[in-house]
Amino acid sequence: MIEAKKYQCFKCNKIEAWNENWSWYGSWQEMDEGKEVITFCRQACQITFTEKEKIEHISKEDLLIEQEIEDYEAVLGEAQIQISDARKQIARLKKKLSMERLKTTI
Repeated sequence: MIEAKKYQCFKCNKIEAWNENWSWYGSWQEMDEGKEVITFCRQACQITFTEKEKIEHISKEDLLIEQEIEDYEAVLGEAQIQISDARKQIARLKKKLSMERLKTTI
């Protein structure tokens, strides 16, 4: 028998399988991407979820996104350097080829 996934309440730390009393805070995108969403085992726990905690959750996600952007920008920067180097090599080789052709026509 497959055991149901267990969830932990953000407020009281109760751990159990999802049921009709449970709720969550987050976005469908976070859920689809397997990111952490905040879960509550009952309405009383959800009611005590403060604006400060919501902001901290959003800020945590924002930091992760900002880090991912920085990582991609670094990769892009490295790629741009490689492209620049490749263009210089192509120009050097074309110049060398032109010189070789000049030698053969003289």
